[in-house]
Amino acid sequence: EMCPVGSLGGEVAQATAVNSGGETVGVAQLSGSETVHAFVGKGGEKATDLGTLGG
Repeated sequence: EMCPVGSLGGEVAQATAVNSGGETVGVAQLSGSETVHAFVGKGGEKATDLGTLGG
């Protein structure tokens, strides 16, 4: 079954894994930014920004 993974408001969001609890992790851009952040979300709920790795 496919469902929306949420986003951080930017144009790009990509899921990379789903755990047994249905949580999705991936990377996404913030609105108005080209910086990529990690995120976690569940079943179309608003994604939670996990920040960047820095560098």
